[in-house]
Amino acid sequence: MPINFNQIIAQMESTGFYEVILPFLLVFALFFATLQKVQIFGRNSKNYNVVIALVTALLAVRVPQVVQTMNNFLPRLSIVVLLLMMLLMVLGIFGSKAEGWSGGWFALAAIFSIIAVLWAFFGATTYKINLPQWLRLDAANAGSLIGVAIFFILIYFVLRTGNNGIGGKIAGSFGPDKIGRRSGGEEA
Repeated sequence: MPINFNQIIAQMESTGFYEVILPFLLVFALFFATLQKVQIFGRNSKNYNVVIALVTALLAVRVPQVVQTMNNFLPRLSIVVLLLMMLLMVLGIFGSKAEGWSGGWFALAAIFSIIAVLWAFFGATTYKINLPQWLRLDAANAGSLIGVAIFFILIYFVLRTGNNGIGGKIAGSFGPDKIGRRSGGEEA
């Protein structure tokens, strides 16, 4: 007798597994782990942390809008994480190392991650947020947003210090150790 996984998933869905059990477990685990890590109530506060996480999780699954937002948000975020994992795997195939993700690349990845999480959350929520026209991401503002991004990237490359940036070369020739010296480095 073959197992029909679609039927099992449908049966779990009809019993409220995805609307009650999974959101409850997720909220409970996140709150409990955070309380254990932060130790707000001291080192030996495991019992308090369990009660607080349990109450928070039960209150979270009680509100249908919270559960609906979680059920819409987490799959979207999972897609973003999956895409990032695939990107890292492809970069690893071509020899990119984890040590290379520092400085500007790490900041760029952090900004992208924040934008991706906000996209996943605001796309999943049922709450309508009235943003000003200049903050709405539509076709009319896309060109302006790209222009501003290019401007800040150019400013970053011009002003960064180090061997590769123009800012490093300017700072190297006009630094405090160069005051009173001629171009050859001898005292004036």
